[in-house]
Amino acid sequence: MKFGKNDAILITNPLNVFYLTNFTGSNAQVVITKKGKKYFLTDSRYKEQANNELNSKYAIKIYKKFEKTLKEIIRKENIRKLGFEDKHLTYYQYITYSQNLDIELLPVGNCVEKLRLHKKKREIDKITKAVDIAEKSLENVIGCMFKPLTKEIEFKILIENEMIKNGASASSFPTIVASGKRSSLVHGTASHEILHVDDTVVIDFGAKYKGYCSDKTVTFVNKKSCKEVKDVYNIVKDAKNFAIDKIKPGVKANKIDKIARDYIAKKGFGKYFQHALGHGVGVDVHEAPTISPLSDDIIEERMVFTVEPGIYIPDKFGIRLEDMVFVNNENAELLTTPAENFIFEDLI
Repeated sequence: MKFGKNDAILITNPLNVFYLTNFTGSNAQVVITKKGKKYFLTDSRYKEQANNELNSKYAIKIYKKFEKTLKEIIRKENIRKLGFEDKHLTYYQYITYSQNLDIELLPVGNCVEKLRLHKKKREIDKITKAVDIAEKSLENVIGCMFKPLTKEIEFKILIENEMIKNGASASSFPTIVASGKRSSLVHGTASHEILHVDDTVVIDFGAKYKGYCSDKTVTFVNKKSCKEVKDVYNIVKDAKNFAIDKIKPGVKANKIDKIARDYIAKKGFGKYFQHALGHGVGVDVHEAPTISPLSDDIIEERMVFTVEPGIYIPDKFGIRLEDMVFVNNENAELLTTPAENFIFEDLI
């Protein structure tokens, strides 16, 4: 972690606190000094949990008033300049700390997020397990999709409950199930619409396992679907795979996006691809890097991110296929079963 001019850094983003400490509770802060001292602060509700989850590197401080305990640490460690996460700390908190702590507060940006960019083996193992849970769960319930009068929201609940049964702590995000004309909604919240066997159905889902996420999208296309639906499916599939084939360390993220985007445009559907090609996945389901036309990120070894092109034709249908990749020293390894082969390879 880079301290710059700061004597210490205050971490308040719960995801970053978890990343650094393994603490899974809902209230905690961390102070790390340039000299290497590490303090973990929380209230009395989490005393036992903190003792169970944290390693001995952190001095645990149970507080009644956070600012009072933070001030004690500042005095003890002679902290004059304290870095803070400017994308997480509220303006009210900033003003309060500035007035009460008698120190200089300096923003540190994404100092922990930069550490999170490069996944360690233990992180990859947890992400892989999250992928496995999600994929097996969908396999287990897919037969219920077109039972009479099954609604999108009912199928969403089936998937999410199955992931819990298979070891997930939660869903990575609210599962998307969007069918028929609603499949053209990029983030189509599952509704009370009934699923029909002749409809296109987009399912975007993921599991959370020991703090780490997975993210995958498959699209059900019936073998009797019209030629336009089948053609668009194959365009999206090819765009995804062309992009994945070009991933390697040193390549610009916006170039990977361009490969998929240009292919879709060449096929005449450019205006229907409405979002970034991908995003990082780790302790958050949306984190760095960003794979988009506007991204300045460079692909680096040990990054994990999605590749998820889509074509969404309003009032008709939508197709999205999403896989997760891990970047090794040469190229990209798939962490997910290829979306086009996952369940529906014989249905188009």
